[in-house]
Amino acid sequence: MINEPLLFAALVDLTIHPEKHDQNIYLCRDACGTTMCLAGDVVLLAGCNVMWGTREPYTFHNGRYYSAHEAATQLLGITEEQANDLFLLCGTLDELWEAAGDITDNRVIIPEGL
Repeated sequence: MINEPLLFAALVDLTIHPEKHDQNIYLCRDACGTTMCLAGDVVLLAGCNVMWGTREPYTFHNGRYYSAHEAATQLLGITEEQANDLFLLCGTLDELWEAAGDITDNRVIIPEGL
């Protein structure tokens, strides 16, 4: 079962704060702030501990370390195919909202006025 509230929260967060969205980077923290893709935002919103300072920061979830992609896939309860669609094939927020609608039978859609 897809964790629709978490998916929705991450998409709203990135939509409200587009300056931190970069679908090409799972998670990056530097002097300018933190940038992330959808998977990275899911991991942060879920409260996972992030091991910063590596090429691809790892997250601690369910007693072991995972990549942001792997952890977000588990946290969202989505298949690997759905994860690849969301995390690798979508490049813009509009594409992410559309893909989220597709995998949730339009239960996760962008709210009017957002």
